[in-house]
Amino acid sequence: VTETSPGHRVFPCTEGIRYHVEIPEGCPSHGCGLILDVHGWTMNADMQDKNTEMRRRGRENGYVVVQPTAPGIVPTWDLTRRTEPGFDFVSDLAHVLGVDPRRRHVMGFSQGGWMTWRMLCAHTSYFASYAPIAGIDEGCSFRGDDVPTGEADVLIIHGREDFVVQIVVSEAIRDRMLEAWPFGIPFVLEKDASHEARRWTSANGTILEFWEHRYSAPGAVLGVVLG
Repeated sequence: VTETSPGHRVFPCTEGIRYHVEIPEGCPSHGCGLILDVHGWTMNADMQDKNTEMRRRGRENGYVVVQPTAPGIVPTWDLTRRTEPGFDFVSDLAHVLGVDPRRRHVMGFSQGGWMTWRMLCAHTSYFASYAPIAGIDEGCSFRGDDVPTGEADVLIIHGREDFVVQIVVSEAIRDRMLEAWPFGIPFVLEKDASHEARRWTSANGTILEFWEHRYSAPGAVLGVVLG
């Protein structure tokens, strides 16, 4: 990373990954935060941003936003090979920009949610929070030795109408997290006919939130409706 002035740029790197990076005004001199925002299968960085609007949100709130595009004609994450190169890029960028370590976050949808789970177990203390959206838990299943090295704030989001990665996957890992970490009784943050959000807080102040919803959008490639 040699260019750190504010704006949008793309870094082509090893493993065929292209990193779209949005740097807001004031970085690196003002201790910006960083959000790694990872797309799902068949998507790319621009499609991810169209849904999350993280570039705009980052500019408005002082966060560097990193949105990688997976290699391939049909972008696909081989997470056994590409999670660590992704972390290496983000950690190098954070170092160069002097990112505030208390404001480093990772999120991802579907395959990107899978990468987010893997980041939780592989780099538990690096990010301040982890937000897997409709992701499978392979690589951080909370079974046996496949657990983080400590507690971490986690936001899980999943649609009840999603039949590609069904919500029972996220419900199962949520329940294993509740068994592994000393959480208390959940608090309902929001609830209506379309969604429900609950929060647990551990004795150490660690937060787990579980958001389930019935919103949906057409899947361009699969030709289905994904919740």
